[in-house]
Amino acid sequence: MPPFVNLIPSLVLGVLSVLALVLKDRAKLIAGRILLSAATLLVVGFYAMMLVNPTGINKLQTGAAAARVEVPLKIHAMFSVGIGRVWEAVFSRKPGDKRIIEVSTAGIGPVAKTAVVALDKFVKESPDPAVTKAKLIAVLCAGAKKKDCQRADKLSEDLVKSALDREHKIGEALRSAFFKAPTSAEKLQEHEKTIETTLPPGWFRDYILLSLYRAGDKRLYDTFATKLEDNYCASFYKASALFSIGVIGFLVGLVFLIIQLGFVSRRDLRQIAEGEKPEIAVPLSSAFVVLVAWQATQICMGQLLKLLPEGALKALGHNPIGLALFMMVSYLVTMGPAILYIHFLVLKPRGLSLVKSLNIRWKTASAGPFKMLTAGVLYWCACLPLVVLASILAGYTGSTGSDNPVLAQIVSAAKGPDPTVLILLFFTIAVLAPICEEIIFRGFLYGVLRSNKGAFLALIGSAFVFSAIHLDKGGLFMLFSIGFVLALCYERTRSLIPCFITHGMWNGGTLILSVALFS
Repeated sequence: MPPFVNLIPSLVLGVLSVLALVLKDRAKLIAGRILLSAATLLVVGFYAMMLVNPTGINKLQTGAAAARVEVPLKIHAMFSVGIGRVWEAVFSRKPGDKRIIEVSTAGIGPVAKTAVVALDKFVKESPDPAVTKAKLIAVLCAGAKKKDCQRADKLSEDLVKSALDREHKIGEALRSAFFKAPTSAEKLQEHEKTIETTLPPGWFRDYILLSLYRAGDKRLYDTFATKLEDNYCASFYKASALFSIGVIGFLVGLVFLIIQLGFVSRRDLRQIAEGEKPEIAVPLSSAFVVLVAWQATQICMGQLLKLLPEGALKALGHNPIGLALFMMVSYLVTMGPAILYIHFLVLKPRGLSLVKSLNIRWKTASAGPFKMLTAGVLYWCACLPLVVLASILAGYTGSTGSDNPVLAQIVSAAKGPDPTVLILLFFTIAVLAPICEEIIFRGFLYGVLRSNKGAFLALIGSAFVFSAIHLDKGGLFMLFSIGFVLALCYERTRSLIPCFITHGMWNGGTLILSVALFS
């Protein structure tokens, strides 16, 4: 299909939008209704096609799942090394005859099994199949099962036989690491360079290099093993500190959530200050118009993005700062229209202010800035027990976690040495995303739903839309629970400021944890 064919819906909607703006009176009303009908058909058709043929979204989710597998592998190794060092310090001896870093692969079977499944799914769709195969071979060997090792042997042989020089070199390096020791120091150096230039920093590269040195040079092995143990031990201490904060937050959040839900049920979700209800007195159809217009705009922008040269997008993928900037700009471009539609289609025609109608304020009749800040932290704590419960429920459905592609970018940025990338990414996910999403889902959507259907249905409805619109099948339950807590935060505080803080802490915490694991 020619590329311009995909632009036809965008052109049609563009023409109808211009007519709706320039025409007057009845003609303007008719053009507006036709525009809404066309946009609704586009959105319904787009999501229906995704349900029938979810190839595109599946590719993104498969890639995200493959990128995510390194996190539990690193956590397992990190905690094994950290606990081993603590054992040494307490008992003045090692927990076994092997080096601690070697013991870190013991009991990795269940984690390795999940990683193998994710990498198997991704290998055919990977933009760099050789790297994905290298990771797959490493995790198969780490599992240490005979059947898995035989499969890894076969995969490495296939790489060696490849006509592509790069794949051939990767295959030789992997065979030297796991199946056949390097024949000389020169070969060892060559394989070392291949692994370092092919695989990004992280558990996979560490494990392959460790295996290569163990097979070829005991001095290099001892030096590298000591370096890895020190690095993993430092990560263990940082992660343990964050874990302790999480446990305290979990307990505080559990108590706080019970108190809040108990209070809400007794008071029937009625506000003490009647003039400060988090409501927007507009018809429910206004929310429908905004959501349809926003989604139609996103679909049209996606089609325009496909016109960019494929080489330009690939080049962007190899430039971390460029990719971080692109992510920030694309987020503004995709979320910005929704806020504009809220203002120009719903609030401004009724003489309402965006800031006042959506309660973006640091003070209410019963709370000042300090209470707002405290509420934001407490509701972040309240997210923890619900997300843990949601994760357990998701596990029963076969889910292995969130498939959000942004998580892959977070892990990649956490490994990199450039603080500029981390700052840009932190601003995007911990500042920009919370502000935009809270304005749309809590300030506007929750406010309209509450005005028309009451607080309880608004809590459930806004949380459902928030989770569904992320298109994250693996994280659906977790996103719903976060959306529910954020809506409850807005209901109880009557301000979006605590919601910004809670959401920002949640997103920012993900990046901080990734940095603690991989820096």
